[in-house]
Amino acid sequence: MTDFDNRLDAAARILGERLPELHARVDDAVKLRSSLIEEWASEGVRPSHTDLVVRAVAKVLRQHPLFNSEARE
Repeated sequence: MTDFDNRLDAAARILGERLPELHARVDDAVKLRSSLIEEWASEGVRPSHTDLVVRAVAKVLRQHPLFNSEARE
């Protein structure tokens, strides 16, 4: 088991297993995906919603690298 797995298990024991709920408007992302599917159809590329989320997170992490960090005592 990795350190991450151990920390995840510990958090689940302490907090219980809860799934956070998040609501977001993704109308623009759906439109973008549709246009990219059309644009890239000849190349056989079909981006998923997950692809768009990963790209957005990558852009944010470049601008705010501390979001991709952890604090330890």
